[in-house]
Amino acid sequence: MPEFNEPNMTPLVDVMLVLIIILLLASPLLLSSVKMDVDTTKNQPTIEPSVAELVLLNDNEVIWQGTKIPTSSLKTQLQVIHQ
Repeated sequence: MPEFNEPNMTPLVDVMLVLIIILLLASPLLLSSVKMDVDTTKNQPTIEPSVAELVLLNDNEVIWQGTKIPTSSLKTQLQVIHQ
């Protein structure tokens, strides 16, 4: 009985046909688009953010805006700047 050395092309053709069908179905979705008007001026911040300098040292010391303050008053300082 002779041996067949030719590869079986049927699975390859099946896979290629499925890929072509997927491409044909997906291409109209890629070409369609929706136009939207996005107003970017409403998203702009109205207040300039302020910068506060806070330094925490290893020995539980706090430097707030360049002056050393006790750690107990840090909470009040943060509440003041939050308002």
